[in-house]
Amino acid sequence: MCHELPSFRKTNEVSVVFLILTGLNLADAIATARRSESPVWVNADLVGPAEAAQLRADGLNLTTISHWIDPMDRADVDDMLATMREHHPGHMLAVEWPVSGGESPL
Repeated sequence: MCHELPSFRKTNEVSVVFLILTGLNLADAIATARRSESPVWVNADLVGPAEAAQLRADGLNLTTISHWIDPMDRADVDDMLATMREHHPGHMLAVEWPVSGGESPL
């Protein structure tokens, strides 16, 4: 039996939103986001207020999270992803997290 794939509405909106939890690859993520005009959400204290203001002035769609999200706490990350889905419905979420010899919390 064949199942029809859902149709996806093509829009001019961005399709990927980045969540940066540790900042290990922050510069690369920001560069990628700029090239693709994608929004970036960064964990608390990864980007200071002056740097955030400059990034926004340079055109980056940047959200700084007001409280620390523990990258290894799945419930914490899931809550943040739910919030991001509310703000960016229909977008793919790309999450950066550390690999510490174990599996990803996601």
